[in-house]
Amino acid sequence: MSFKQYTELSKEKKKLWTDFNWTLKDCANDIKEGFGNIVSIMKLEQVANKLVRDYWETAKGEERKLSKNWNLLDYDQQQKLIRYWGYERTRIKNNFLTTAEQLEKQSQTYLKEIESAKFHEERGKINCECYWCAERKGIQVEIKEDKTKKEQCPECKKWVKELDEESGVCKSCKKKYE
Repeated sequence: MSFKQYTELSKEKKKLWTDFNWTLKDCANDIKEGFGNIVSIMKLEQVANKLVRDYWETAKGEERKLSKNWNLLDYDQQQKLIRYWGYERTRIKNNFLTTAEQLEKQSQTYLKEIESAKFHEERGKINCECYWCAERKGIQVEIKEDKTKKEQCPECKKWVKELDEESGVCKSCKKKYE
């Protein structure tokens, strides 16, 4: 994106450019008159930084928009992308990845899993078919089974959570015998 195209995008961009021009003229007039005002130079630096930062952000955004559209790429760029992704697919398929790349890919999958877990927790997904929800349901069922697992006392025939290890009876029966 050329600077001229940038200034023609909106009124805000045009205003940034005109502010820069006015500040630059003020600074040049101060120098012509024989005294350099440090305040005008600092203001020029501020306005220039703001203009450059906004220009780069806008240019990058426009570039991303254009690069995401396959139809806007010319034939050579399309062929280059096809070769690149073919090469990457072959590397992955034949396990030519370095340890660092494998760890990076693994961390990306972990991050995706964490994001999906947060998403489900925040929104309270019900009857979801995804892997994470199915895994979580299985764990919850096991926990419920462990909580509901009770044993029957051989003396009083009551169902209790756990029997005494030494005597093999419930706590109330053990108290009766003591």
